Amino acid sequence: MEFVSRIDNARAVAAQRGPARLCPKRHAGMARKKRWLPRADQLMFDKARHVKSFGMCAKLFLRRVRCRLSPFLPGYLRQAMLAEGQITSREVTLLYELASSVGSGCIVEIGSYRGRSAVVLGLGSLDHHKIPVFAIEPHEELNSHDGGEYGPKDRVAFFKNVLRAGVGEIVRLVNLPSADVAKIWQRPIGLLWIDGGHTYEAVKTDFDGWSPFVVEGGTIAFHDSHQDGPRRSIREVTSDGKGEIVRRVDSITVLRKL
Repeated sequence: MEFVSRIDNARAVAAQRGPARLCPKRHAGMARKKRWLPRADQLMFDKARHVKSFGMCAKLFLRRVRCRLSPFLPGYLRQAMLAEGQITSREVTLLYELASSVGSGCIVEIGSYRGRSAVVLGLGSLDHHKIPVFAIEPHEELNSHDGGEYGPKDRVAFFKNVLRAGVGEIVRLVNLPSADVAKIWQRPIGLLWIDGGHTYEAVKTDFDGWSPFVVEGGTIAFHDSHQDGPRRSIREVTSDGKGEIVRRVDSITVLRKL
């Protein structure tokens, strides 16, 4: 309410001063610089507007509004929400807290897309124990069941987002399929973030391949755990006594390895 009252006060002052007068050249320069969406999002917005997808337009607009309010957001949240991704701001905060708590080993994420989760994991680690973050993502051509198109262009966006956030030295992209990397992996893992394929087979493959490297008492987090594949895998893990649920935030379920 305090923030809203400040806006109302500013509007009242502006009304008393009357309409602003701008020099034509300066006004033209401001018009050229004005861009409420970065280029990647602008292309998505134009596509959404073309197909009359109000939901997509609204989602993009609200995301940019959040970024306009960046002075009121924590630095890690501001940087993460500037990157494209499917995790919410509450989930970003959770991942930051999980990464901050890892004091040894490393952090591994399965599935990176354009780097939103990699950015926040890197910031959480960089702000505290400086544990390396490995992002396992092949960035191969893929058309998902929900109509999404993924491929090498996402790798370019990933690098841009990681570099802009200042975590390029702590986040390490492994551009190979998860199953192939798991076969040769040797490092102990303090936090395993599973957000790759969401079919039961894909989630089970990721868990079976990577969970042996998670230290006892370490953390395993599943994204989209409301979907059938992750939900079924989590149920099996807990029933087999391999882990216990310690936290849920939006679509993320966090387990502690037993």
